[in-house]
Amino acid sequence: MIGFGIPLSETPAQPACPCISQTEIPHAAPLFTDLLYHYDRVRQWYPHAPLDLASYADVARSLKYSAATRAEVATVLEEQSREFAAPRAVFASIERLRRGAGAIVTGQQVGLFGGPAFTFYKALKAIKIAESLTASGTEAVPIFWLAAEDHDLEEINHVRLLTRDGRVEVVRSSAKSPTEHAPVGEIVFGEEIGALVEQTAAMLPDGDGHGEIAALLRETYRAGETLASSFGRFITRLLGRFGVIVMDPRDARLRRLAAPVFHQAIESAAEFHQALEARNRDLQARGYHNQVFVSDETSLLFVRRGGQRVPLRRNRSGFTLSGAAVDARELLKNVEHRPEDFSPNALLRPVVQDSLLPTLGYIGGPGELAYFAQAGVIYDRVLGRMPVIAPRASLTLVDAHSAKALKRYNLTLPRIFHEDEAIRPAMARQFLPPELSVTLADSRTQLDAMLAALRHDLKALDQTLDDAAARAGRKMTHQLTRLSDKANRSVLRRNAQVERDATHLLNHLYPNHALQERVIGGISFLSRYGTSLLDVIHDKMSIKSPDHQPLFL
Repeated sequence: MIGFGIPLSETPAQPACPCISQTEIPHAAPLFTDLLYHYDRVRQWYPHAPLDLASYADVARSLKYSAATRAEVATVLEEQSREFAAPRAVFASIERLRRGAGAIVTGQQVGLFGGPAFTFYKALKAIKIAESLTASGTEAVPIFWLAAEDHDLEEINHVRLLTRDGRVEVVRSSAKSPTEHAPVGEIVFGEEIGALVEQTAAMLPDGDGHGEIAALLRETYRAGETLASSFGRFITRLLGRFGVIVMDPRDARLRRLAAPVFHQAIESAAEFHQALEARNRDLQARGYHNQVFVSDETSLLFVRRGGQRVPLRRNRSGFTLSGAAVDARELLKNVEHRPEDFSPNALLRPVVQDSLLPTLGYIGGPGELAYFAQAGVIYDRVLGRMPVIAPRASLTLVDAHSAKALKRYNLTLPRIFHEDEAIRPAMARQFLPPELSVTLADSRTQLDAMLAALRHDLKALDQTLDDAAARAGRKMTHQLTRLSDKANRSVLRRNAQVERDATHLLNHLYPNHALQERVIGGISFLSRYGTSLLDVIHDKMSIKSPDHQPLFL
């Protein structure tokens, strides 16, 4: 049984585990948490309240979007969806888009085998918001943007699995770029991908979905496919039944539609740079960090040269590529004739995206949402509008073993998040003999009382003796604490169950000192629980709450 808050097998009289505020998540950025919980503090950078469905309707009413662009984009999406072997629900969404629906957009890098679990949470949040808007009278369809142009292969060529024996293991592809800094989406799998798929299938947990996920990996990750095409097929096969449209922005026709944005980025580079610097100063003055570093050389574009994605850099006289000067007029001419050679950086990408789509809202993670505070100055100058910027769903999936261990050891998810390195001793203390626990606690109390009385009397006699007593007291307290810790460790050594439970909890709920959703590949959970888990997450996730949600399985 699956549910939020408490395991459904437990009685309703038991207290529910509340959702967890993002402010309780380690390393949460103030800009992100203020957007979610103190919108008034950041509304000058985010023009639409992120958790109010009415915000999307407001964007829809004022949206200006070319009918010609809508028709061309719909045609491209139909062709791509056929290549991804999409089900009927996807083509129904494309037809609604063609007839005038808005778009709820999300996206992700084309990580191996679907990447981290939050990839699915992003897509499901976009799907659910689109459904809710449509039900309330604002037609919307979900679109998943493939981030296939990045050239950081090491970031996406692997996935971490929660294996059938409960370990966290990395599976890594040996596929290589044909040239340094080539877009990762173009990397072609060789015959070795078949062996990697079989290795992965053997490691995945047994469960309701193992056979289906193994078969899906074999079908979508094959020799001759690229990282982008495999990822697109994989997401489409898993989530297409919800009507989500997977979009690869590298199509030459889409690049032609985006050419005016590239043109403006070149022609107005100095103005954009000044605006970004002013925005960055404003953010910093208010105590927020800049998610994307902007230097004096930063432009908003990359240019394709010899198969490489080369950053276009600014200088006082114009631009440079790989250190060589390039004339702005030549760049503008190239944009006109070969727009497919240009691609946006992190700050321009969402603007390009929303020039191609009738975007009502974008669903992103904490880092992505921070981009938009900076990118707003580009939106203002290029499109004159911004979509709703909303958080993706954030979940920790809690298996039955972990749920029992949390209860047995009186632990909570926030405590594990913040004290993961101290969890083992804390769990061991639960197994101290009761009389020893009382003795240790009483000893500490009695020692504190004795030291306080002694210091009082010594201080009256001689101030220097008080200082000496304080030092001696610290040493005695330290020794008593060491003795208590040794007792805890002794229990830990004697009780193998504690060690197994601690390892299980940390591997499943806070692997590698990070949120589960950011570390473990979603295929691990789909293999164990089946693809119906996607339906459960879709049904249970809240589109109005910003909180991190535990889901008991």
